[in-house]
Amino acid sequence: DILIDNAVEATAELPERKIVIGSQRRDKHAEILITDSGHGIPPAVLECLFREPIKKPQGAKGLGIGLLLAQTIVQTYSGTISCRETGPTGTTMVISFPLEIYKR
Repeated sequence: DILIDNAVEATAELPERKIVIGSQRRDKHAEILITDSGHGIPPAVLECLFREPIKKPQGAKGLGIGLLLAQTIVQTYSGTISCRETGPTGTTMVISFPLEIYKR
């Protein structure tokens, strides 16, 4: 829900808001994709994603640690989380889990 909250926030001031949630199989992984129609992630913020808390302006919503928390949760289940693409027409975040964790 952290990624969805971020997508909602990214599209909050747009006249037409679009958030698409999908899934797909890629190689030996199951992926969950969250795409929004926001303005994209600024380069300075993109450099910090999944590495450190995001510095937010005073009065902004959240503490800037949501993606770090999401990453910890996903890694607990042997998954990864990443920004697949971002730009002026939106952002796609991906959660990927291996289809087979343990070999017998």
